[in-house]
Amino acid sequence: MPAVSQGQWAQITFAHKAGKKSKMKTVLEKLKEFFMSLYERYETRRKQKETFNKLISLSDRELNDMGLARGDIYSVAYSKNCNDYRHRGMA
Repeated sequence: MPAVSQGQWAQITFAHKAGKKSKMKTVLEKLKEFFMSLYERYETRRKQKETFNKLISLSDRELNDMGLARGDIYSVAYSKNCNDYRHRGMA
C-alpha cells in the first residue's frame, strides 16, 4: 500500500467533506422546495376559500351585475386561471 503524505491526506479529506456538503446542500434544497410548494398550495387554497366566501355572501342581483349565476361561484373561485371567465366580462 503506497504511503500517503500529510498534504495528500488533507486533500483527500477535504474532497470527501466537500462531497458530503454538496449532497447535504442538495437534500436541503429539496426540503426547501418541498416546504415552499406546501406553502404555495396553502396560500392558493386560502385565497380560493376567501374568494368563494366573498362571492357566496353577495346577493343574486350583485352576482348578476358581474355576469355570474350562483351556480358559477364554485367554478370562479376554484378555477386555476382567472381568464377562464373573461368571456363573461370578468377579469
